[in-house]
Amino acid sequence: MQALGQLTLGQLTSASESEAEVVFDAWKEHVQLLIDCGDKDNLKKAEVALLKAVTDGIEIGTSTMSNTPSQQAMVLYLLARAYVKLKDWESAESKLNEALEIRKDVDVAKDKEVPKMVSLQGQIYMGKEEYEKAMEKHQKAKRLREDLFGKDHQEVAASLSNISKVHRMQKNFAQAKQALEEAYKIQRDRLGKRHKYVAMTEKDMGSLLREMGEEQAAKESIKKAVATLKIIQAEGRDEVSTHTLTHTHTSTHTSTYTSTHIQS
Repeated sequence: MQALGQLTLGQLTSASESEAEVVFDAWKEHVQLLIDCGDKDNLKKAEVALLKAVTDGIEIGTSTMSNTPSQQAMVLYLLARAYVKLKDWESAESKLNEALEIRKDVDVAKDKEVPKMVSLQGQIYMGKEEYEKAMEKHQKAKRLREDLFGKDHQEVAASLSNISKVHRMQKNFAQAKQALEEAYKIQRDRLGKRHKYVAMTEKDMGSLLREMGEEQAAKESIKKAVATLKIIQAEGRDEVSTHTLTHTHTSTHTSTYTSTHIQS
């Protein structure tokens, strides 16, 4: 994988000013891949590139492209995401607040990025163990997503999954189960039975049921998740390891941050 801040892809180095948005999107996808890898080395590469992008703009070969305000907000959001992965909650909160300040005057009813930022606020509060604030943010993100996409969208399912995790951390298991069941129904209806998000939600349900003492139901849910993922892998549509599903966690705090799919 190429080092960030030294992108040398042909389509980027030859970009004209009129292609700036396309160039930025390609750069953003590259950064997101490093963040989503999750390992410390790639996260540090992302951090270095994003910090440079905040102050100087993004580097394309030997040139630098300045960010628009919207792009600057996205860079700060991605930097906050990287800090969340590194569990540097204070830095994450600081950068995310800067991003939200830039976007404070946008029409939230039409802006697809704001719900992501609000959801990330919820994740940060989760990390800081400020669960009431986390719940407030995830519920707000859910409302924004419902207004933008409708109540049966995968983005809404992501918010419901996050709400379930907050309930779980507070030992409100019945509410956690209800929210996760709602997320699961949306995912099954919208994505079909054979999708990695569906499999990961089945895994999360198994982990939750185990914590609730429902061992047999937990085993069945985990078994279903593994079976779903094996079908996906056999069809060559996904690279998630079945180890991710079969390794269940007894610590609720750990399990909140170990799902393969990122709920943002």
